[in-house]
Amino acid sequence: MKRETLMFLLVATVALGASQTPAALSGTVTSQREGAMEGVIVGAKRAGSTISVWVVSDAQGQYAFPRERLTPGKYTISARAAGYELPKTSVEVTAQTTTMPGRS
Repeated sequence: MKRETLMFLLVATVALGASQTPAALSGTVTSQREGAMEGVIVGAKRAGSTISVWVVSDAQGQYAFPRERLTPGKYTISARAAGYELPKTSVEVTAQTTTMPGRS
């Protein structure tokens, strides 16, 4: 069976307003065939840690990791979706921004 590759769009987050806490890391999961994908499980695992934090993409394919769940450091981002090839991506989470230095 041929597997399709999912694409991750990772973005740096900024304050959304006084009443909302900004996410440490957010993005969108899409595929060429389906576009934005709902219900994809996206995980972040800090380098050197044995613990992953998982979130689920919404109807627009968007996901967000709460700032209190990801401390500053280097993370590997992965996802789980049946029938899809899921590339891992490395990101650096800092106190103010999130950057995507490259893919692993």
